[in-house]
Amino acid sequence: MDGPFVGRQVELAVLRAKLDEARSGYTGLVLVEGPPGIGKTALVERFLRDSVGVRVLRASGEESESLLTYGVVDQLVRFARPDESTAAERLQATVAEDPITVGAHLLDLLGSLQEQAPVVVVIDDVHWADLPSLRALLFGLRRMVADRVLALIVVRDEQAPALPEGLRRLVRDHGAILRLAGLDADDLRELAEAMGIETVSLRAAQRLHSQTHGNPLHARALLEELPADTWGSDELPLPSPRSFSLLVLYRCAACSPETQRLVEAASVLGLRCSLTAAARLADVEEPLPALEEASKAGLLQPRDTLPGGWAVAFPHPLVQAAVYHDLAPNRRAALHAAAAEHAEDEAASLRHRVAATPTVNAQLAQDLETFARREAARGATTSAAANLVTASRLSPTPAERERRLLQAVSSMLLAGDRRQAALYAEDIAGFPRGPTRDNALGYLAYINDRPAEAERWLRSAWEQCDPATDRPLAAAIALTNLLHWKNRLHGQKAVEWGRRAVTLAAPTGDPVRVVGEGMLATALTYAGRLPEALATVESAITRVAGTREEFAMTLKTIRGWLRLVEDDLAGARADLADEASARLRGGMSGVPILYSLLAWVEYGIGSWDDAVLHAERAHVIAAELEHPTIGWLVPFGAVLVPAARGDWAVAEEYARLASPRPPAPATSRRSSALASPGRCWQPRAPTMTTSWPR
Repeated sequence: MDGPFVGRQVELAVLRAKLDEARSGYTGLVLVEGPPGIGKTALVERFLRDSVGVRVLRASGEESESLLTYGVVDQLVRFARPDESTAAERLQATVAEDPITVGAHLLDLLGSLQEQAPVVVVIDDVHWADLPSLRALLFGLRRMVADRVLALIVVRDEQAPALPEGLRRLVRDHGAILRLAGLDADDLRELAEAMGIETVSLRAAQRLHSQTHGNPLHARALLEELPADTWGSDELPLPSPRSFSLLVLYRCAACSPETQRLVEAASVLGLRCSLTAAARLADVEEPLPALEEASKAGLLQPRDTLPGGWAVAFPHPLVQAAVYHDLAPNRRAALHAAAAEHAEDEAASLRHRVAATPTVNAQLAQDLETFARREAARGATTSAAANLVTASRLSPTPAERERRLLQAVSSMLLAGDRRQAALYAEDIAGFPRGPTRDNALGYLAYINDRPAEAERWLRSAWEQCDPATDRPLAAAIALTNLLHWKNRLHGQKAVEWGRRAVTLAAPTGDPVRVVGEGMLATALTYAGRLPEALATVESAITRVAGTREEFAMTLKTIRGWLRLVEDDLAGARADLADEASARLRGGMSGVPILYSLLAWVEYGIGSWDDAVLHAERAHVIAAELEHPTIGWLVPFGAVLVPAARGDWAVAEEYARLASPRPPAPATSRRSSALASPGRCWQPRAPTMTTSWPR
């Protein structure tokens, strides 16, 4: 399915860097792999379209021609146009010979063509290429070391192990493997806009990502088939593409009634659930025969055992969606209501109660708000915000809806979930004037780089708030002012608001207090008071020691940054390395920032190979987490080593990937400077001098 190209900037950067190496006489080999529909061919096509001054030879494997001897080599020859190359003529005349001879002539052909321009050889769907062609190609690639040639081999990930061992070993030892994952939520929104659909919110894009794993083929199918109002709904999961749904439902209808009930119950419980829970919900006394039939039909798969027994899972979210959305509304609501009664935890019970409730419900809204308060008290601000949004939607009166939505947005802002909070800006602007509403609008203006508007809203919020009667709200407003003035690089004003936030917040267990102390330390640094900043964060670390681990981690990360500023690289490395390991074990979202800062520290120490490793690890984890606030920092940290080594193409590409609206205006200027020749910070005592990994 043809469609617009979006995202893949990091992958394009890798290919461009490899092409630059080929232009310099360093032969490149890249294996591009991923599942069907993930965009492998689209990535290569965009790369070729953007590459100027190169000669392209291309071929594609075809399942029906996989036994056609030298079929792929013949395609390469035709692209070379034999009338322009005697080497191509020789190759075309000898395609019936053995792979070594054909490979030698292929080597001659590439040698002849690269004298005119760098050559890019593309083999798409290599898993269907004929074996003699692959052997000839392998012979030629093994003998290319200082040639102006870049070979791109495209394969489906499930077929990659079936490639010839010699080719896989060559890629592993001397090439690069580019594994394509799904598009992220922002890329899916861009895809929708390119298709003329401008109503896809971030929430809908996140649901689309969850449903399709970011697969562009599946995402386009959904975007094309579903009505526009679907993308403004909170319904989950989304329906699956029509043709796929029909196939799934046909398989399900051919199963026994017990199997059908088991599959339907599992679809209500989610992508993965315990067999016991599904059987109980489906009222199936003997679930194993039903599970076996569902597995043979490609509807359910047995998984690793759970403490309470077996687990079952759908092979793909689209399968679950097809079954779930085929349920009649009454049947679906009844299953959710029954699942709520048997749920093992309160959060799951509330989710099922919400799914079973088609209209406003005062009691359910109150239960959700009560649960959200408990979540906020234990620091789970993201969960608190999500439950408050749902509570707002189910509230029967406008006043309750507004109050709960404002509380939800406040939780989002406290969690740093800027993009999610921005989705409600228009709703909040229509609410009656008040300190909570104006504080939220001030924060939204701040994150959207509208400082004058932010200052106006925040002044209004503070004037309406009485710190004597509502200290928590006053502390939150002071914290927002701290962030605003810190972002404006007004150190002294930021310090004043930081002290207010810390004084007004609860002394223990309050996230506002911890964030306020950490941000106050950075504001003191901006004000040129680094010793005071270090003392502030040290005192905060001592205060939270032995209480909540995530608070200590946040503060130690800030201390690591302050030590980096102080030029205490050993201390910074100790703080950041320990916290990165701890957060990685706990699955916390601050890992990319930590690894990026580690890259800075190791760059300064001179451990450049470690810096490269941690910068790349930050990229990988950031891509998985899709965190909205770290897009600028990860490529910024990755600029350092290639810039210092003079690899300007790589450095400039990383600098280009930095967000156009970083949290601090100075950041983008610094990253751009780092990527410019002769402007990078030089380490004091480099201990590693190896070249940038090719």
